[in-house]
Amino acid sequence: MNSLSAATYQDFLIKIFPAMQKWPDRKQIQLSRWLTILWGIICTGFALQLIGGKETVIELVNKIGSAFYGPILGVFLMGMLWHKINEKGALFGLGAGVLTNIFLWQKFATTVSWMWWNPIGFAVS
Repeated sequence: MNSLSAATYQDFLIKIFPAMQKWPDRKQIQLSRWLTILWGIICTGFALQLIGGKETVIELVNKIGSAFYGPILGVFLMGMLWHKINEKGALFGLGAGVLTNIFLWQKFATTVSWMWWNPIGFAVS
């Protein structure tokens, strides 16, 4: 949760509100602590939603990961092999791959195994 808080602060809030960097250290630390509490509440709520499910935690972790791993590999290889790919193209490919995998998860979970999401997301991205 501390990492989520730090990433939220540095990667999002500072970029959106650059004036926050000039805040006193005490105020920045307070905000970071509140972000940690917020992420704790979000993670706890997510965990409570999974109580009583049919799937094991290992299977859920693999499903969530498989929705992203293939598209991330696709974007990485695009960047390595084709130097004309720009940021917008890479983000579009990543989004298309992830959304395809989420669509498969929601609509075809009984017919398309989560193990196929990696290659499908890779191909789509």
